[in-house]
Amino acid sequence: MRKEERMRVDKYMCIDTVLYNSPNLLLVETRRRTEKAAYIICEGLSMSVDTKYNVPLKWDPYMTIPNAEGYPEQEGDIIMMYFPFECAGLKEAGIELAEYINSNMKDYEDIYIIGHSKGGVCIAKAAKWLKKRCFMVFVSAPFMGTVMADENKVKRRLNTPIEYGIYERFYKRHKVDLDIRPTEEPFRNCDYSGVVRHQCVNVISETVNIHTPMDLGCKYLNLRMHYTHGDGIVTVATQKILSVLYSNVRTVYIDASHGNSLSRYLSKDADKYIIA
Repeated sequence: MRKEERMRVDKYMCIDTVLYNSPNLLLVETRRRTEKAAYIICEGLSMSVDTKYNVPLKWDPYMTIPNAEGYPEQEGDIIMMYFPFECAGLKEAGIELAEYINSNMKDYEDIYIIGHSKGGVCIAKAAKWLKKRCFMVFVSAPFMGTVMADENKVKRRLNTPIEYGIYERFYKRHKVDLDIRPTEEPFRNCDYSGVVRHQCVNVISETVNIHTPMDLGCKYLNLRMHYTHGDGIVTVATQKILSVLYSNVRTVYIDASHGNSLSRYLSKDADKYIIA
């Protein structure tokens, strides 16, 4: 996406159309184009918004959100999904998302739900509560967790002050981040079985070639974190598990790093990043 299609989040931003705001789920409409198709896109980011004035209270570092021109390749209404910082967990956010769709989106012919990173884990959990058959896309999702959410292991591997300092800048230790530690109970008893009732694509990202500085950084992270195959944050093995468990899930491999896999897959140039 072009730079002008995103806005930097700051305390002066007013979010015009907040559709739903609870301690577990924030839904923001960024574009209304048609009432036939809706795209709910969760970039895996966290933001809490004041319920009275609709201004951001807290947000992930260096966060940007799309404006009305964002996601130009998607023909339909665009609804962005975020995790408030007080969110109780990915399952709780998923249940509320399903309840919102069931109650408020009955008139749409098609509903596309796209989840990146922990957002992909959340919508896979939500699938069992959705009454309407949806199109679901999971991008770079750590279905069995990621070691990057385990501070002790990260500290042993990213063991220089600069490396761990950068990690601490981005890792905020709130509940949805803790939910993707591989040792957490949700992954020992994870239930993604609801995906069998939907049309699903699992987009597995791996940093193969270096196209951008972000790719270079993720190549370095793969090495430091001892990933044989990964996108810098999540291994291919944990992304792949949904495709292994459920035969109805179509699998796409993409040459990308964790931070740019969603934008690459949804762009008009997606084909050049697809790995055969």
